[in-house]
Amino acid sequence: MRILKSEKGMTLVEVIISIAILGIIVTAFLSLFGNGFVSIASFGGKSEAVLGASDILEQVYSESESYTESELEDKLVLLDGVKKDNVGNIEDSIPEGKGFNYYFEDADLNGFNLTIAVQNGKKGSMEKLTTFIPKTPEAKKDES
Repeated sequence: MRILKSEKGMTLVEVIISIAILGIIVTAFLSLFGNGFVSIASFGGKSEAVLGASDILEQVYSESESYTESELEDKLVLLDGVKKDNVGNIEDSIPEGKGFNYYFEDADLNGFNLTIAVQNGKKGSMEKLTTFIPKTPEAKKDES
């Protein structure tokens, strides 16, 4: 009998162990990519919602940089907004055919704090933007 001193190649056990290790590594990378795609999709929806809210604010500012309370409310209703009683319920669902919820309140600096809430996707979370809108000089005089 001849004794083999130099064994070349791999045993079946070594092949199975290397395939198992390779499978674990591939599974880890695939789960990273899967989570990445889900995150990209959710942040894309959030970006679209914030863009929609900023477009609404741009339309509000496009005609005038200051408003009376009734002018501001009329403008927001024309843009398909739904007024909410307080900022706490601004995240209520938006009625069919309407574009956004809004709430405004008097600010300390002769203006309004306007909060716009737009839905992220069809049944997603609400994305909110808040801005300050100055009152018109006429509205300031009426308060005096």
